[in-house]
Amino acid sequence: MKRYCTTDIFDLYQGVVGLTPLQVKTRLHNLRMISDGIYEIISPVQFKAGEVLLLEDLPKTVMGRLECLDTEEEPQADPEPERVAEQPPAPPADGKHRGRRKQRR
Repeated sequence: MKRYCTTDIFDLYQGVVGLTPLQVKTRLHNLRMISDGIYEIISPVQFKAGEVLLLEDLPKTVMGRLECLDTEEEPQADPEPERVAEQPPAPPADGKHRGRRKQRR
């Protein structure tokens, strides 16, 4: 299970969640204890912004309202290649400008 912090009001309808005793106190009627600090959700549970939860893998649809607090060693990404500044095209060899014509009035 990973630690997540809610960034907005967050509803959970099913699954397993890890909570502190203070978090469980007001939600006990919606939970069934599996082990110490780990509960199964039996009725929808709502969390306010800033609460820390232990959760298993979640769908991407809810990840916008959660921030993962556990850091994982991510592979080092290759640095971006250096960008070469674009240069304007060289004028034609005959020296004549082949751009837009001026409009006559």
